[in-house]
Amino acid sequence: MGQNKEQLNKLLSFIDNLSKQEGNEWFLEEIKRRFCKEITVSESKIDEIYELCIEKILREQADQFYKNFPIKDICSLLIEDFIRMEQFRRKDKFEDFCLAMYQQVECITNRIGREKDINDVALKLMGYPAYTDGNIKNRVGEYQVAKLLFMDKVLEKSDRPVSEQFAVDKIRCIIYFVCYKANMQSNDYNNFIEINELMNELYQYRNTNHRGTIITEYQKKIYDKINPIKDFYYLKLIGVFATFIERISCGYPISSDLINFAGDNIPKAIKKPEPKIVGYIDPDKLRRR
Repeated sequence: MGQNKEQLNKLLSFIDNLSKQEGNEWFLEEIKRRFCKEITVSESKIDEIYELCIEKILREQADQFYKNFPIKDICSLLIEDFIRMEQFRRKDKFEDFCLAMYQQVECITNRIGREKDINDVALKLMGYPAYTDGNIKNRVGEYQVAKLLFMDKVLEKSDRPVSEQFAVDKIRCIIYFVCYKANMQSNDYNNFIEINELMNELYQYRNTNHRGTIITEYQKKIYDKINPIKDFYYLKLIGVFATFIERISCGYPISSDLINFAGDNIPKAIKKPEPKIVGYIDPDKLRRR
């Protein structure tokens, strides 16, 4: 027959007070030795519990990161890739980290790039000046959108819809027409180039996940630059990625002003890239250099 619960509680209180008295430390240790069974949890089980806790935190972070993202139908995919990205960062798997980050960029750019509005606007504005004075209708200078986006391959690429551009070119188009709202000023140029260079480096590291491919000299140059400073590039890529998501959130969908401006104007001819002309250099001066 069990003892009276009240009496047992009094006994527990008495033992608790007794064990806390100075000099009775041995008493508490003896109670532990006699009545506390040793609980052994395997390291793998501890790791599993720990990873589940981390994943819960990462999911909360991913949910918060994409909380205000405007393209709701792809958010679940983006969140899963975000979690994978952060898991790879914790494990210091840089190439896999780049793949998971790039998959988010790719998902977004492919999704936006299929939309009729952005394809119509892009094709209409390729021949227009790339810069404005702050008003989307006031295009300034002669540097064309196609030149800004495609450099020396303007004729080859400017007549393709955004949806049919190569990966890096599609990203550049989305950054210009959505992130910058096709309303860049000339002093935005350096920032625009920096964002796109980092996106290109991200893309090249994503390609390291392909098996059996031959690394080009161009890719090798990028890998040799980044490999010694991967710890720094984790943060650098996260920074540009956060900026990309923030600007997409602010610029999507493209404005009716931009759609109307493109619709009200006829396409302009794309200028052919001008050959670089090297001026005459005196041979005597050349030898003295």
